[in-house]
Amino acid sequence: MLRLLIAIVATVAVVLFVMVNTHHVALSFIFGPPIQVRLISLLMLTFLLGALMTKFASMYGRARLKRQVRAAAASRAAQDHDDLVED
Repeated sequence: MLRLLIAIVATVAVVLFVMVNTHHVALSFIFGPPIQVRLISLLMLTFLLGALMTKFASMYGRARLKRQVRAAAASRAAQDHDDLVED
């Protein structure tokens, strides 16, 4: 519940910050002439990309942890089985 509240407050703060920054800026790439885009578009795009990268990193970390837990459980089961066979 606390995480949800923090996420909502952070999202509202970001949206308010973005809404204040609606003027045009020049966006330069490595090649070609700079283009004029609204700062709000760049900020929202950056925010969304950051949220997506965080979500994917979290999903990867959880999947990796699950694999490690499964491997540890299988190793433990094999060890327990070996201990029973020796007795």
